[in-house]
Amino acid sequence: MEQATAGQIQNQNQRQPQSNREAVPATGNSQQDELKGLSMMMQELLQGMQIQGKALNQVSTDINTRMDNMFTELNTKYDTVSNHIKRIDVQLAQTAESVKRQQGTLLGKSEIKVVLDGDPHTDTKKLIILFSDLSSGERHTCGPGTP
Repeated sequence: MEQATAGQIQNQNQRQPQSNREAVPATGNSQQDELKGLSMMMQELLQGMQIQGKALNQVSTDINTRMDNMFTELNTKYDTVSNHIKRIDVQLAQTAESVKRQQGTLLGKSEIKVVLDGDPHTDTKKLIILFSDLSSGERHTCGPGTP
């Protein structure tokens, strides 16, 4: 019996290292599986980031295109208004030249004169505004007490 017992012990000793050897690769396999899982998660994350990056680039491109179109449209409108104002200015100058001027009226465009009228011995002053109208040749005065 002792021999059988010794044989069993020897068999168990031989089996232990084998089971220990199997345990190490099993641990290695679980680490490899874990690393593979992490690697796949990282790849999925990177793919998601690439998709989001492409979407953001598309949105940015769309915004830039819209801004360019709005700028072009606004610039065109500005040029149109500027040209219209220039034409009105030319028409105004032509109209002013064609109006007959009466003796004593101003020779140029309408003019507003501001005159400070008051007593030099006191601080009271009144403001009188003279406006010459080219179309009628009339002079208008505005000041305190005038309608």
